[in-house]
Amino acid sequence: LVRWEHPQTGIIPPDQFIPLAESSGLIVIMTRQLMKQTADILMPVKHLLPDNFHIGINVSAGCFLAAGFEKECLNLVKKLGNDKIKLVLELTERNPIPVTPEARAIFDSLHQHNITFALDDFGTGYATYRYLQAFPVDFIKIDKSFVQMASVDEISGHIVDNIVELARKPGLSIVAEGVETQEQADLMIGKGVHFLQGYLYSPPVPGNKFISEWVMKAGG
Repeated sequence: LVRWEHPQTGIIPPDQFIPLAESSGLIVIMTRQLMKQTADILMPVKHLLPDNFHIGINVSAGCFLAAGFEKECLNLVKKLGNDKIKLVLELTERNPIPVTPEARAIFDSLHQHNITFALDDFGTGYATYRYLQAFPVDFIKIDKSFVQMASVDEISGHIVDNIVELARKPGLSIVAEGVETQEQADLMIGKGVHFLQGYLYSPPVPGNKFISEWVMKAGG
């Protein structure tokens, strides 16, 4: 949910700058800074966070394989409390992690420390199925294009059903992305989806607003 607050043009969505950050190598620095900011924002109110509070971070190949990434993930969890939060590293198809013994070793090490993994935008390409074969992930996130069309397009509805069935057998948790209407929410719940994400619940908000409108109210 990162956004770039440009001084001249205002808010720039991630699809306009994340690919550039990945191709230039800046994504590693950006991800590290976002992890630090997340810890800084949540530290003062961590006692108010609900148990099993999920923090999702998109991870590209450059970040995952960068020296020190595993340590930074463990430090974030340690700061906020391993018994309080669940760090979810979301694997993306745009810059996929190579399926190698080295990558699998990092994956397994993080898993052993209770750090979990999600396949983001599932159903949009071949790489996500390859991930599912190679890495024992914990979550599948159904791409919003299927979620938003499932009620009006029969094929999209069948795709969602197939993804849910695919995830159910190994016991994976299922997240529907891009939920914008109550109709979409009800349909996803009816199909067996476990978690819903989208503008129906909240648009992306700055960290301070999230603290004041969600954490403080829930904790108070």
